[in-house]
Amino acid sequence: MRARSLPSPRLTRRALALLPLTLVACTALALGCADINTDPQSVASMGIDTIPSPAVVTHDSLRDTLGVARPLHATAYNPQGDALTNVPIRFLAADSGAFVDSATGYVIGGNVRSTPVRIIAEAGGLQTMADTVWVVPAPDSIVAQNPSDTLAYSLSDSTLNVSSGFVVKVLHRNGTATPDPVRGWIVSYRIVAPADTLLAQLVGDNGRGARVDTTASDGTASRRIRVRPIRLGASTDSVIVEAMVRYRGVPISGAPLRFVLQVKPRS
Repeated sequence: MRARSLPSPRLTRRALALLPLTLVACTALALGCADINTDPQSVASMGIDTIPSPAVVTHDSLRDTLGVARPLHATAYNPQGDALTNVPIRFLAADSGAFVDSATGYVIGGNVRSTPVRIIAEAGGLQTMADTVWVVPAPDSIVAQNPSDTLAYSLSDSTLNVSSGFVVKVLHRNGTATPDPVRGWIVSYRIVAPADTLLAQLVGDNGRGARVDTTASDGTASRRIRVRPIRLGASTDSVIVEAMVRYRGVPISGAPLRFVLQVKPRS
């Protein structure tokens, strides 16, 4: 009869060493399973919906793009992923610079800050990840940094058919000699002419279609124009773009701004 070989002492010691870890892992798994809450009325997760605007004006309400004061809104979900409609949700500002009505979610800007205010919602002992809102001076004027430009297009290389950025600057002048830039403010662009929506398209710096930008720390925003020269009716043409900025639903001084892009073949 063939004798069975015994496991080597080294292998046996290794298996014994791993045994406690295995037991710990199994125990942790069992405890974790035992602690899972499946109560359909309990809060398992939650999140703040889209904030009405990236910025709130000091001593004013947070408003949407139409200038209407809008509250924050958050949704709580049970373990099954269903929205809970009967759970009270409270809001708070984690930083100074803005006041948040905890029950209604309305936000009032305080003093202008160099950093954004973190906004949090909580319900059922859980808190959302912080969203942020800038506290800024009231935008009262807009200027163009490059009202006209020229694009030399190519029929063979489409990467050359994107213009430089049409840059606007949103400012708070309020009669001062040195205006302050307004950051976090929404600027909307539209192509006025030509009417052919396939000939020219507004894009961001990443080349993707985008008609809206938000001002940076220096108060600037920009969009580019992508041209499809195959749709041109003549070898030389122009694209006219408008940039609009509103506060409380009303265009600010200088808005809308008009840009002209001259389009011609690359020589």
